[in-house]
Amino acid sequence: MNSYRGQVAAVISDRAPSTYEIAGATLNGAIDDVVTTIPFTGQLKDGDVIRIGTEQMLVGTVTPPNATVTRGYNNTTPAAHSLNDKIAKRFPSDPDVMLFSVKGVKANSDVVYIGDQNVVISDGTQLDNTGFEVEPSQETLYMPINNMNLLWSIRTADTDLLSVIVIRTPAPTS
Repeated sequence: MNSYRGQVAAVISDRAPSTYEIAGATLNGAIDDVVTTIPFTGQLKDGDVIRIGTEQMLVGTVTPPNATVTRGYNNTTPAAHSLNDKIAKRFPSDPDVMLFSVKGVKANSDVVYIGDQNVVISDGTQLDNTGFEVEPSQETLYMPINNMNLLWSIRTADTDLLSVIVIRTPAPTS
């Protein structure tokens, strides 16, 4: 973090800014609408909320290259999915966050998209990308939010990382 960020954080909150790293993932095999073990490439972790197509899933146990999931999470409808479908990941829950900034990692090969639960990335046959594009090394201004888990990210390459810098509400005083 540069000194300007530290100065902004000090004015807004007495807590030091924190950083989350959010990585990508892709389905590594076709699945039907009932299977609860999914093959993937990239990075998933226990407790992630993911979305393939319009279906959300809660990740239980991750033992690469597979993850056990709860299908139809958040009242979505389980569906069949295809090899190489992109997996969108919900940002972590952190209700103390009041401001956040995102930065595409310099080594990324492509853009990462962030947006609401409907954020998508083109499948190569049409230009249906939605959300805010974050290119390698691009960094946004700080934006207000009341809980980061309202946001999702999706990317073309599993290796593309997104750094999320957060400023939390001031610590309670006694």
